[in-house]
Amino acid sequence: MKQQTKPLLLSSLLLISLNGWSGSLWAQRSVEFAEDTFGYTLRNDAQCAYQWLDISATGQSITLQASGAEPADDDGGAVINLTEPFEFYATPYQQVVVSSNGYIAFADSLQEENGADYSNDCPLPAVPDNGAARLGRIAVFHDDLQAGSGGQIRHAYQASCQRPGPVAGESCTIIQWQNWDYHNNTGSNIAFELLLYHHSREIVAQYDNSGALATLSVTMGMQNPALSNASMFQCNQAMALPSEGRWCMASPQDPESLLSTGFE
Repeated sequence: MKQQTKPLLLSSLLLISLNGWSGSLWAQRSVEFAEDTFGYTLRNDAQCAYQWLDISATGQSITLQASGAEPADDDGGAVINLTEPFEFYATPYQQVVVSSNGYIAFADSLQEENGADYSNDCPLPAVPDNGAARLGRIAVFHDDLQAGSGGQIRHAYQASCQRPGPVAGESCTIIQWQNWDYHNNTGSNIAFELLLYHHSREIVAQYDNSGALATLSVTMGMQNPALSNASMFQCNQAMALPSEGRWCMASPQDPESLLSTGFE
């Protein structure tokens, strides 16, 4: 039986969470502009173009490790090394942990983040429920999920991203969940992906065949490691994703500032 207990520091962080939440909740299905206090801009208008990148046959397969008694493809995680660092809330990361439950966390080991957070708390920011948890994370399609028939997670690096980013010819990393189900609800066949753009720092979430996808519940968005900033597209809600379902987070930082970090 699944059971998660919030860490004891929840009460001390709740005030921080509420302070950081003001103005950060967007549960609408169509968002044009909305900013968190750091300056990320959430949008799904024409400047957030939909272009599904299918890496189901070409990407590198991700092997999840179980976090406890449940199977790895139910509550598990895996560390992936990024070909280029990705800067999230002004901090560069070389590794991320990918979760079976539809999110990534900015951690470099399963001891720091085990991918087992199946309770998609909202509003964001929120303290994760799993014992080994990093607070900085992106909820691509966060809920209690498991692999369906033929379910897989893959990742790929493209030196010139096939879906153009804000910077011409920039590179991206793609993390893709394919044939994923809600826990104990086989046949959901959810497919979704996260694109991380290494120069512009843009974050893009996309959902395949979304015109037919009616979710049972889902949280989509992100929060910073200090729990002082968060942005959300959906907050633990059932919804029917519109055709060409996607959302983008545009970074407030100038891409030229990458030159000062030694990335190039």
